[in-house]
Amino acid sequence: MACPSGCVNGGGQIKPEAGVNPKDLIKQVETLYHQQKEKRPQDNAVVREMYKEWIGEEFGGKRARELLHTQYHAIPKMKTAQAIQW
Repeated sequence: MACPSGCVNGGGQIKPEAGVNPKDLIKQVETLYHQQKEKRPQDNAVVREMYKEWIGEEFGGKRARELLHTQYHAIPKMKTAQAIQW
């Protein structure tokens, strides 16, 4: 990752106040981050209700996967004279 300390307090995040050591601030932010409990979207009542109302089925159903998920595949490089960078 390009951010200092990864995404935890990377560029554009919390700036230390005057007199506060930036490394101490990062340690504090990391400690708070790791204290958070993992939250799954399907455990959130609002998310479950949105799935029922907007998609018409429960979280993780077939229609939801069709609408909200995608698949990636490699695209082969073109080997034509027009693709050559001179």
